[in-house]
Amino acid sequence: MRIVKGDEYGDSGKRNALLAVMGLLMQSENHWRVLAAGAVPALLDLLRDEETGGELTADCLATLAKLAEYPDGTIGVIRRGGLKLAVKILSSSEVSPGVKQHCVGLVLNLCLNAGNDVVGVLVKDSVVMGSLYTVISNGEYGGSKKASALIRMIHEYQERKTGSVEPSFQRGRFIHAW
Repeated sequence: MRIVKGDEYGDSGKRNALLAVMGLLMQSENHWRVLAAGAVPALLDLLRDEETGGELTADCLATLAKLAEYPDGTIGVIRRGGLKLAVKILSSSEVSPGVKQHCVGLVLNLCLNAGNDVVGVLVKDSVVMGSLYTVISNGEYGGSKKASALIRMIHEYQERKTGSVEPSFQRGRFIHAW
């Protein structure tokens, strides 16, 4: 993590370091080690730095998404303002579709592990849905399934909150229209 945090290494050195971190995260027993090394604050600091390039931004988001697959990673990201930052990046018109894909992956993992607390934040931000539909329309980057899952979570949350949940269509009941 020293390379990721340091100013003496360029974007390519930091990207290589993140690639090594992703390799470590392939083994679940390394997850706590990466968290203990300060990965979450270092990655969020890089994302907040306006000089961070697009590819490095994508790598930071991908690494955070991998860390957020586990509850302790999710807690670390949320406590350090990562959800707000991810929503800001997702809503930006200046980032590439690839960056948005990784951002959607991060937000989805946060929703899966933190549940309604995170989904409730997404519901309050009116720009989120449009950004998710944009990710779906750029489906070649593979984020459309994750964006669809997030949209579904948001709709279900809204329906539960408003009490407008109607009984779902029961399979096996056919109505003849002829």
